Amino acid sequence: MHDVQRLTPNGIVRYREWLEKGAQGTAPLHLLFGEASEPLGTTATIGRRAFASRLELGEYLVERLGALPVGQLRFDAGVWDWLSLYYIEVLAPRAPDGSRGMKQSYRYTLELKNRLWSRHVLRMSWMAVVDHGEAARVMLALPITKQSEVLEQLAGQQEAFGAKAVVEAADRLYWAPGSGTLKKGAQGKGPGTPRRLVRFMRQFRRTYDPPSMTVEQLLASLPKEFERWLKTPRDLRNAPADEVYQSAAPL
Repeated sequence: MHDVQRLTPNGIVRYREWLEKGAQGTAPLHLLFGEASEPLGTTATIGRRAFASRLELGEYLVERLGALPVGQLRFDAGVWDWLSLYYIEVLAPRAPDGSRGMKQSYRYTLELKNRLWSRHVLRMSWMAVVDHGEAARVMLALPITKQSEVLEQLAGQQEAFGAKAVVEAADRLYWAPGSGTLKKGAQGKGPGTPRRLVRFMRQFRRTYDPPSMTVEQLLASLPKEFERWLKTPRDLRNAPADEVYQSAAPL
């Protein structure tokens, strides 16, 4: 186990330079301890381990970082960059040729502009569990190296992610109880999918205040196209072909 620390401004620059150069070869783990990092003042310990899903990752981080002030932690780039580097072999495992198959660097380093923070793997996994508890499963029940359409849509819009009733409604609509997975078609773009839910919420909030509503009130306000999603997976066995499950996209 190790005490969580924070990368210094210089440490952040050096870590991000490594990412921008393609994150080749051995990760600069020496930045985690020493002159490139600094203690937090409050003890929080973590250990290196594998995670079966982003949900498991988020739950672990919530447990281990519980001593840290949530409001401060949300926007502490030094902590999230330190944690991302600490878990880089989990977030982006190295292939035999030394490559990591990484895409955008903001998945592994916290950018606080243009809502790019919503793409940060560790922070969003932690924040979804902190803010939404059990309902976070609808966004996070996928492998560490994957990004789902549900997460992309809900996390990308503050009016959706910031309202508990909206995320709880998404959980009711797209989660298949007892299966541990999303309902078939929930990763698509057709009627009643998360993309349509977020679009509806943009219009709905012009007249109503979703954060003040219960999930039952919100579900009752949804257009007819969402009705089929409230049915059980067994009821969906005759779903149209264009709504079959689509695999989560790689990061």
